[in-house]
Amino acid sequence: MFSFLAQCLPCISTVPHNFVAIPKNAGLSVCYAMGRAHQHLRASEVPGPRWAIVRNPYSRALSAYSFACVNRSQRAEACLGNARNFAEFLRLPDNDLTRPQSWWLDAPADLILRFEDLPTAFESQFAVPREVIHETQPVVEHNDETRALVATRYTEDFERFGYVIQN
Repeated sequence: MFSFLAQCLPCISTVPHNFVAIPKNAGLSVCYAMGRAHQHLRASEVPGPRWAIVRNPYSRALSAYSFACVNRSQRAEACLGNARNFAEFLRLPDNDLTRPQSWWLDAPADLILRFEDLPTAFESQFAVPREVIHETQPVVEHNDETRALVATRYTEDFERFGYVIQN
């Protein structure tokens, strides 16, 4: 997991501002690069043409759980709820961190980049060089139970975005 902004730059005018920022998919970094406020809206709330970044559901789930465990914001704590471990977190009702990416992309997106292809995909699409500035480590790793929970919970994301379910 990483953030791909290398330095504080002025607003990048070549990047379209109609970005659907899906939680835990580099949204903060992209919004920062565009010089706009970071907010999570569904695609239907963002004027088209829209673009988004999707992420492998396994790594996204780990990132969401790590964020909820480490971040002391009211939002993160509300998303963590009473979960005492990763498996319990994955069993919680949908919230901002656990909703499927497909839920956020409820209207067509004209461009979808993969988190795993950043920063190269960002640079090739928008002609803006970006560098990875740090990689974060998850607070836990997947086991058989959590892999099965992710596969079940995010079935539509795996199918829609072409990610492979691990057995």
